[in-house]
Amino acid sequence: MHYFSRSAAVTGLVVSLVGGLGAVSPHAAVADCSAKAAGTYLTTIIDAGGSFASRSTLRLGADGTLSSVDSGQGIVGFTEAQGTWTCDGKKDLVATALDFNTAGTSIFRADGVASIDKTGRTVEGTITQTAFPIGDNPFTGQGTTLGSFSFTGERIPASVE
Repeated sequence: MHYFSRSAAVTGLVVSLVGGLGAVSPHAAVADCSAKAAGTYLTTIIDAGGSFASRSTLRLGADGTLSSVDSGQGIVGFTEAQGTWTCDGKKDLVATALDFNTAGTSIFRADGVASIDKTGRTVEGTITQTAFPIGDNPFTGQGTTLGSFSFTGERIPASVE
C-alpha cells in the first residue's frame, strides 16, 4: 500500500505548483505567475522519509489544465493524472489532479502547492494524496490521506544542444 500511495501521489500531482512572483496587484501577480508557470517540467518526487520515490513529467497548460505521467504508475496500475491549476494571487501555484487505479476500485486526489523561480525554469512544492472508493465524490468526501510528498522540477527545454 505504501508503494501505491507513493506512485499515486507522484502521478497525481507532480502536480501543483508555482509562484514567487513580485507583481504589484493580486491580478497582476496571477497573470505573471501563469505566464511563467505554463510549460512542461521533469520532476523528482521525494517521499516523507526523504527517499527518492519516482520521476514524472508535469504539464501545466496555459488554459489551466494539468496532466502528469509518472515513472511508477504502470508498475502498480495507475492512469495518467489530470486536473487543473491556478496561481493563488500571492506567491504560489495551487493544483488538484485526479488519478485512477486500473483495477477500477479507487480514485486518488492530489492537492499541491508549489513555487516557481523568477526565471520560470524550476519549481518546487508539495503534494498531498487522498484516496477514495471509486463511487465517492473526491471533492466533497473525507477520503483517506495517504501522505505528503515533496518535489522539485525543471522546465523541459524546447531544444537540447
